[in-house]
Amino acid sequence: MNLSKNLILACHTNSMKKLLFILLFAINLAFAGEIQNLYASLAVRQTTDSNTTQTTPLKPLGTSGMAQLPTTIVTPISPEVEHGITEIGLERTRCYATCPAYTFIIYSDGSFRYVGEYGVDNIGEYTGTISLGQLNQVSKFINESDFFSFKDSYTSPYLDSAASYTMVKQNGKLKIIENYANSGPATLWA
Repeated sequence: MNLSKNLILACHTNSMKKLLFILLFAINLAFAGEIQNLYASLAVRQTTDSNTTQTTPLKPLGTSGMAQLPTTIVTPISPEVEHGITEIGLERTRCYATCPAYTFIIYSDGSFRYVGEYGVDNIGEYTGTISLGQLNQVSKFINESDFFSFKDSYTSPYLDSAASYTMVKQNGKLKIIENYANSGPATLWA
């Protein structure tokens, strides 16, 4: 009698673990952001047919109805250079604690769009500009780090960590890197 109770309890515990894992995974998908969704669609397209991978260019959203973040006045440190980078994006997803969740996309003209979702000071959608000098510094760092040679995904066995998605569009080529639990190279964290 006692053995059958333990067996039923063990089966029930395994079922609960599986259900909990599925629920946690589904919750993570529910909090997916713009770059994470784009990464997922690109990964599916590349998996289904690597010979016909095509990407659709992203377009900046209009500014109607969006708040404006304060613009920092900065003198460009470096002169304008031709780096071919037209978009840079960073998205951090929620974890099961208080990890900040936001999307930040900057365009080659220095304009940016920021969407704060959770755990950040600015919740909501904002636009603004940065100097081309700042953009050129980031672009130089991206080129020096050889961003396009990184793997597409860095994973970890941990279940409750945040993921970050780093996106670069250069000379018409789009690359998005998934970095779960900061398991990728330190250059991706910078």
